[in-house]
Amino acid sequence: MVDYMDCDISASPLHGCYNCLSGVEVIFSCFSKQPIMVEVNCERHMFAVVCNSSTSHTAVTIHATVPKFKEACWVQCGPSLHNITLSGILAYHASWIPSNNKQGNKHANYVDMFNYPNLEHLLDVAMENWKTAVMTIVAVAVFIGVGTLMIPKLVSKLVC
Repeated sequence: MVDYMDCDISASPLHGCYNCLSGVEVIFSCFSKQPIMVEVNCERHMFAVVCNSSTSHTAVTIHATVPKFKEACWVQCGPSLHNITLSGILAYHASWIPSNNKQGNKHANYVDMFNYPNLEHLLDVAMENWKTAVMTIVAVAVFIGVGTLMIPKLVSKLVC
C-alpha cells in the first residue's frame, strides 16, 4: 500500500486479445477524498493506480495467453481490503501485424512463439451450444430428406 487512506476502486471488463502484441486493456476507476496512489495486487500482476476526488481512471495492459482470462486482485485502501476480479473473454487474431513505425517499438512485448487459437475455448463454446447444433443438423437432414422425396413427384407432374 502506498497511502493509508480510504478509497473506492473498481475495474472495467477486459478488452483486447490474447497471444497478441497489443494485449488486454483494463481500466481501474478509483475515488478518494485526497489524491493518493494504491497498489493493485493480483495473482500474477501488480499495478499502481491513482485515486482522487474526481474518480481517476488508470489504464493498464496485460499480456494474456488464454482466451478466458480470470485473475483475483486485492487493494488495501486504509483499513478496507477491496477484492477485484479481472475477467473477460478475449479475442484471437490469426496473424501478427508488424508495426509500420520505422523507429521500431520502444517497449518489448512477449507472447507465445506459436500463434494458434486455444482449442479448449472453442470446444467449450461448442459444448455449451450442443443442443442448437444437434437441432440444426436434424432440421437440415429433414429439409434434405423432404426435398429428395418431393422433387421426383414435382418433376413428374411438370413433365406429364
